[in-house]
Amino acid sequence: MADDPIKRPSEVIRAALKQHGLTLRALGEQLGERPEKLSVAVKCTNGVGPKAIELRKKVAEVLGLDPYEVWDPVFMTPKIRQKGGYSKLKRRMEMSEDEFEALSPKDKVRSILADFDTNVRELAELLDIPYSTLTSAIYGNFNDDARKRVAEYLRVPPEDIWPDLYARYDLKLKVPFKELLSKNPDLKTLHGFGDFTKPFDADPTRSED
Repeated sequence: MADDPIKRPSEVIRAALKQHGLTLRALGEQLGERPEKLSVAVKCTNGVGPKAIELRKKVAEVLGLDPYEVWDPVFMTPKIRQKGGYSKLKRRMEMSEDEFEALSPKDKVRSILADFDTNVRELAELLDIPYSTLTSAIYGNFNDDARKRVAEYLRVPPEDIWPDLYARYDLKLKVPFKELLSKNPDLKTLHGFGDFTKPFDADPTRSED
C-alpha cells in the first residue's frame, strides 16, 4: 500500500479506467449508478457505510481489481453506528410514508442521504454549493434554485421535502375552465370583472383598457 490511503485508490482507479477505455460516467452507466456517487466512493469521501463499500466493490470488480488491495481496510470495513446523535434518524427506506411526512425538511433530506451513507456536508461538495448556503436553503430560507437542485439530486419532487413552500400540482387533475363554470356559474363574474368567457365586444362590463 502507498503511504496515502486516500490518494492512492483514485490514482489506481483512474489508471484502470484508462486501461479499459472507460470513463467514470461510462462506468456509472454500466453499473446503473451515478458517476458522482462512484467518484465520492472511490475518493472515500462518503464514509464506510454498506452502500459506500458496495460501490467500491462494484467498481473494482468491473475493472478486474481486488478492492481490498485498492482501498485501505478502514475503508472496506463497515463502521458501527453509535447510539444517539445522528443515528437516531432512521433511513428513508426504513420509514413509512406517514413517518417521512412528519419530518422537518432538514430531517427529510438527512434521511434520504442516509440511504446512501452520506450527509449534507458531502452533498454541498457534490452540488458545489457552499455548506452554509445549502443548509439555509434546506431549512426553508429563500433559495429556490438550491432547493430544486437538492430535490433533483435526491430524485424527489421539491414538494415532498418542502410542502409548505411548494404546492403539489398534478396535471392529470387539471379541469377545463368551461367545466368549472358549468359547476359554478358564479365564477363568471370573478368579483365584478365581467364574464371572462365572452369576447370583449360581447361583454359591456369589460374594457380593453
